[in-house]
Amino acid sequence: MNQITLSNKDRTILSAVVDYYIRTGNPVGSKTLLESYNLCWSPATIRNTMARFMDAGYLSQQHISAGRIPTDKAIHLYINSLMYVQKLSRDKIGFINQRYKEVSGTVDDLLFETSSVLSDISEFAGLATLPDSKYLEINSAKLVKIDKKKILLIIIFKGGITQKTLINLKNEIPEDVLKQLSHYLHSVSEHMTLDDLKTTVLSELQYKKDEIYNEIVRSILKLTDHSHSESSGTDIFIKGHESLIDKVNFNNTEDIKELIKAFEEKKYLIEILSKVMDGDGIKVFLGSDHGMMNGFSLVACSYGDNKRLGTIGVFGLLRMDYSKIIPLVDYTAQMVSNIVSNGGYYD
Repeated sequence: MNQITLSNKDRTILSAVVDYYIRTGNPVGSKTLLESYNLCWSPATIRNTMARFMDAGYLSQQHISAGRIPTDKAIHLYINSLMYVQKLSRDKIGFINQRYKEVSGTVDDLLFETSSVLSDISEFAGLATLPDSKYLEINSAKLVKIDKKKILLIIIFKGGITQKTLINLKNEIPEDVLKQLSHYLHSVSEHMTLDDLKTTVLSELQYKKDEIYNEIVRSILKLTDHSHSESSGTDIFIKGHESLIDKVNFNNTEDIKELIKAFEEKKYLIEILSKVMDGDGIKVFLGSDHGMMNGFSLVACSYGDNKRLGTIGVFGLLRMDYSKIIPLVDYTAQMVSNIVSNGGYYD
């Protein structure tokens, strides 16, 4: 039997099994369920219902004498239709708001703090990916001379995110040319994206014969290929993975190596998080979803105003308390979206 229609009794019993697993991490039998949740059915009725769940793929049993644990299928059902999502407490909202009010600087600072906030509250690993700045709206752009053959292109995006690109020139740039170019960029860049700016610069400047102009134009045209802040050196911020590793009961050393490798190389996490960009709202990936590691789950959400710019999330044990983690990720994503898009905070 692959599918069953759930009665109120079925929903109550299945919810109890999942809740017990989330709280304890242990298999559960009918007698323990009855005593722990004050159920109004006999142990035999509960046992028969759990047997039906086994046939339908909602529960599994490691040993004949052992209790049952929920499968990924059961946890998905629990999250989507059985679970009561708690509201984020006033204390946690205040804690998050205060942490963000203390953030200043680049997008790196914002998202590093985001991964830290998520980890501190969830006690799992907090994740945050950098936005692709080619989609952000520009507030201003200017050129600053560093020395005779080096200039710095500074682009400030809506929300205060700053990107700095060092341009090495073959020849010294005259002060009047630098001022002209800087004034030009400032005058045309407001409300543009990087792609818009590149198109404008290409059409208006590329045919100038001055080699210095052409060098700067070429540097601006390369921005799409290097659209993340140079200071970060990474596409993702991860905080709290050490404490997650300490929480895991590994069956063998290969499992430990796999998890450590995922955090060190980051490619696996970036690939999983990229799937969140395909739709709106909170996404929950369990052990069997999208190449996730068995025994783990990811609660994630994209951030951005009209465009999905990046992703934040919590990576933790399969038995994390989704009723608390989901509202945490949701509210934090709203905060990041507001800061990136408007440069403001919720009160």
